Amino acid sequence: MMKKTLLIILSCGTFGVANADSFQDFNNNAFLQYGNVYVNQNQAGQAQEWSVGANVQTKNNIWINAIATGMPNNDSLAVSLPGYNTTLGGSTYGQFLATAKAGYAFQFGNGSSNGFQVIPYATYTYGTSLGAINQYYGLGVKPEYRFGSSLKISLDMTAYDATQAGGGAGLQPATVNPTFWGQTNNGYIQDFRYTINPEVQYDIAKTILLGVGYSYDNSFNQQQTTMNGAGNSTLYAKIGYLF
Repeated sequence: MMKKTLLIILSCGTFGVANADSFQDFNNNAFLQYGNVYVNQNQAGQAQEWSVGANVQTKNNIWINAIATGMPNNDSLAVSLPGYNTTLGGSTYGQFLATAKAGYAFQFGNGSSNGFQVIPYATYTYGTSLGAINQYYGLGVKPEYRFGSSLKISLDMTAYDATQAGGGAGLQPATVNPTFWGQTNNGYIQDFRYTINPEVQYDIAKTILLGVGYSYDNSFNQQQTTMNGAGNSTLYAKIGYLF
């Protein structure tokens, strides 16, 4: 009787570990990503961005995401932004942001070929826009569903407080940052915002990661923006390595 009880306990423990590991194949990866940003839903032009990042989900379901994004100099976007100093010719426009997210994955009904988990997390971003310092603090939640052993869909939702200190080179207004598009303050600026980001990820032989996604970002306070505050949309694709 003792042996049977011990066998059941060990079996349950093995099953629990298998469940906990079921998202490992998807969420331990490094990737390169390309995105096209439609600023104020293309009313202020477009910009391209490149990102490099990584995800880690440990066996005890601690989840960490890190991504660094650079937006190259973009004359057409910069000169279209209200208040931009045309004496700079737009050639100095650029943005770099590094974001880290950390949370815990709560799993429900996991199996060997499908599963569902919800990840509440905290997030922090630091970077520059035309020399101005950007810091974003936020909280989010990311439900994920995987099926067919090689496909995962997710919906990443974040509410965050975005700040920008100073106007950067030439005391440019905050409008040189797509996050604050339509705002003309060239000193300290703050905005409470949200992001909605659905994504589809497919893996090839548990080695190569392919993904596509859409991200929508806007202010909770519509009065903070001009041109009807339509928000920013980003379409992106990524490729990576699963480890």
